[in-house]
Amino acid sequence: MNRHKVAEYLKRHGQEWTLDFEIRPTAGTVEAITMLQSEQLDLALVNGLLRFPKAKGIRQVATLTSEALHLLVKNEFSEEVAEDYGRLAGLKINLGPDGSETAMMSGALMKFLRLRPDNDVTVTKYELDDLVEQLEEMKAASEERKDDLRKALPDVVAVFSTVPSDFVETLVDTADYDLVPIHFARAFAQIPVDEEDFDRDHVDQIRTAAADIPAYAYGGADPTPEIDCPTMASPLIIVTHKNVPDEVVSRLLEAIHTGAIARLYRPPPLTRTAPSFPWHK
Repeated sequence: MNRHKVAEYLKRHGQEWTLDFEIRPTAGTVEAITMLQSEQLDLALVNGLLRFPKAKGIRQVATLTSEALHLLVKNEFSEEVAEDYGRLAGLKINLGPDGSETAMMSGALMKFLRLRPDNDVTVTKYELDDLVEQLEEMKAASEERKDDLRKALPDVVAVFSTVPSDFVETLVDTADYDLVPIHFARAFAQIPVDEEDFDRDHVDQIRTAAADIPAYAYGGADPTPEIDCPTMASPLIIVTHKNVPDEVVSRLLEAIHTGAIARLYRPPPLTRTAPSFPWHK
């Protein structure tokens, strides 16, 4: 999802503020929040749409940037899906492992589109890392073997990522996926949380925003998309546990809102940000 690359950029430029980060990979927002609560991590980059009502001691430092939803469909199905989202029915859609960030986000999209897992669509539960391994195997395979490996991949993959995304680039170049535009971002953001979800982990859809994936973001001379592709975006936020010293957080905020980090990611001012967790004070 490109967060490792974002973390590397923060590590490199955070040194100007005497911040020394050790980067540890996680399986996504759900695992990162769990590790923060046990203080196995001090900071994490997480999806600001996800809510964890039972999480204790998590504090938000800043919203760094946004992640665009990439709805990727194998090119033999992409044109019909772009014309009618109902054509997703009957396809093989990756929802990710139960309880994962991918499952939570994909589940919210499926519910909005009124598609029932295992009834209307065939579900796969790959971690994104599993798909990366399959794509790497495709790159080294013979043409005949490539066809078999491609057939084993899901027909549809949805992923939130900063643009450009290495994972998306590989899907487009290696396995012939296309980006399908999302025209329902505003409608998706109008749906409040169901009352029965308040006390369990859930997606807070009202924090999504309409966005565009720019033309030529992927594919080089054979671009995907050919023109700006409408989609939706989620906030990528930096969170910490409550015991990280105020002085460290102060230096981190300085690093985020000035210099190279601010020029690349354009973080919104804190005064214009509705936090997903209590602010670190």
